[in-house]
Order: sequence, then C-alpha cells, then structure tokens
Amino acid sequence: SLFLPALLIAAAAPFWDSKPPADWSIDEVQILLTNSPWAQLVDAGKTNPAPSVQVYVASAPPMLAAEDRLRAAKKLKTDDPSWQEYRDYLVDNTGKSIVLAIRTLKPDVFLDNSEMKHMENESYLRIGKRKYRVTGHFPPSSTDPFARLVFPHEVQPGDRNLIFDLYVPGVGSPYRRAEFTLKEMVYHGQPAY
Repeated sequence: SLFLPALLIAAAAPFWDSKPPADWSIDEVQILLTNSPWAQLVDAGKTNPAPSVQVYVASAPPMLAAEDRLRAAKKLKTDDPSWQEYRDYLVDNTGKSIVLAIRTLKPDVFLDNSEMKHMENESYLRIGKRKYRVTGHFPPSSTDPFARLVFPHEVQPGDRNLIFDLYVPGVGSPYRRAEFTLKEMVYHGQPAY
C-alpha cells in the first residue's frame, strides 16, 4: 500500500534524536534554534511591523548541543568570560533553572539600567496557573548575541505548556509571548527543558 512508506517517514525520529550532534549540519542546527519544539520566532502581533525575535529554551540539552555545534562551526573564540560564566552557571544549576535565550537586535540596550529593570519586572514564565518571575539574566556578550533570562524550573506532572510573557528591549514593540508544548519537548525519550 502507498500509506506504509508515508507512515514510516512520519514515524522517523527527528534528526536531533537520530544523529549525534557532531553530525548535525549547520542547516539542521539553524532549524533546531529557530523552528523546533524548543525554538520559535515571536512577533509583536499580526499587524505590528516590529521585527520578529528568535527565542529558544537554551537550558534544554538539544539546544546546548546545537549551540556548541554552531560555535565550533563558526570557530568562535573560547575566551569570552561572559559566555563561560553562563555555561558554568548551567553546569552548576542543572535541573534547577529554565533559561530562555532571546536574540538581541541592539545589544547596547542591555547597558540601560531602566530597560533591564523593565525586562526583569515584566517578564514571566507561566506554567498552568502558576507565574514565575525572572531570577536572573545574562546579557549578550562578544561571541553571543542572545540575552538569557533565567526562571525557576517548576514543571510538575500534568503541566502542558511553558508560556513566556516577555519584555524584550530594543525591538520596537517590546511585549512578546512565546509558548512551548511540554509533551513535544522530548530529547532521546526524556523531557528536555
């Protein structure tokens, strides 16, 4: 029957589960970082001309692997202390934090204390009826154009979505929402966020 090959293709594991990260192409890495269960482009509304913003759940293991793969391909220098501080934080806080990476269009805005206060006070993670504030952030660095917001890792059995209500400085209309479906955020058979 013609349906069997289509079913086999549909049942095939995504590349992030079927290949080791060292074998991911740069195009595959870009897909993972922009349009996957962990990543999306968020706009400011259908009629708003402000640019879309790339966001992804950076604390998820496949995203860590994608970042490492991309940095190796771009031969980014490893002596970026801000990047190293961020990665050390993740190692020290595995399973304790959910980190959302937000592509910055104007990195200098992260030097503006009032904008940082807005971001910290007006960005939330919603899980079910629970609401969590930012517990910290890492600004963009010389080798990393992403700001990284840190939220508590408070996912419980029965939770369905991670909804991030964000204030993103430097993108025109700063209020954005990103929603991720927990049951889709699976890497090698394990929940990954």
